[in-house]
Amino acid sequence: MALIVMSFLESIFGSQISEIFAQIVFIVFAPFSNSDILWTVFPLITTTIIIELYFGSHKEESLGWNSATANGLVLVYVGVNIVKDLIDSGAFNTDLFVSQIALGILGMGGLLVFISFFHILPKEFAFVISSGLVVHYLAFLGVVFIYTGIVYTEITLYAAILIFLALVLFFNIVKRIEPDLD
Repeated sequence: MALIVMSFLESIFGSQISEIFAQIVFIVFAPFSNSDILWTVFPLITTTIIIELYFGSHKEESLGWNSATANGLVLVYVGVNIVKDLIDSGAFNTDLFVSQIALGILGMGGLLVFISFFHILPKEFAFVISSGLVVHYLAFLGVVFIYTGIVYTEITLYAAILIFLALVLFFNIVKRIEPDLD
């Protein structure tokens, strides 16, 4: 199975595959090399795991508008925290890229709160983009980008997408084998 996946990825990414995997390792393990990252992403990681397990154990339940709104607030709070850190360090006024990421996280969170609070989009779409996994992963990526100084490249984009797809696949497998508690 692993050989099939590797062959598939090599057919898509070609010689860049080793660079992409190196970037994946860097992104995934970044919290362990910087305590600022760990303090920010630990609640995101634990919440994601618990909520994904919850929906796997309670298969009849789904995200509601209130939870979608709360997930948007998570992005707002992470964005506010990052902006505060950037202002405190003086980087907010000097590093345009990290300032844009921080404001992007804050803006996306505000937009998700607005969309969910006022039920602007169809719930099937709104609940996907406001799901814990999506929101927490975007917050995680933003934090890693800001606190590591990682350079945004095509390789980084591919690595981020592959990590997300791996998380989706992993949690879907776990949810299928989890017993239904309802």
